[in-house]
Amino acid sequence: MNGKYEDLLYSFASIFSFYYLCKINILRMMKNFFEGIAYLFEEFLFVPFNFLRKLELDNWWLANIVTWLFLFIGICAASYWINQLRVFNKKGEENKDPSAHSFL
Repeated sequence: MNGKYEDLLYSFASIFSFYYLCKINILRMMKNFFEGIAYLFEEFLFVPFNFLRKLELDNWWLANIVTWLFLFIGICAASYWINQLRVFNKKGEENKDPSAHSFL
């Protein structure tokens, strides 16, 4: 009878150790995956922004060139949109009825 319980205990121990080793391996793989993503961003993709960060000590205007670029694009898009609203308003093509849209 003792041999039966020892075999059962041994099989549970081997199953648990296999599960534990697999879990550690999966966690290590996940950790390596996310550390790889962090390395990619920090060492390669953020290099231009690191350059701009260092440039800020010398010239604030050049360091914020990305901000100025997005601001310029936003102003151009807003002016185009407002111009199109004026064009459709002058033509009278817009349906101004309160039930013109299904969501109203």
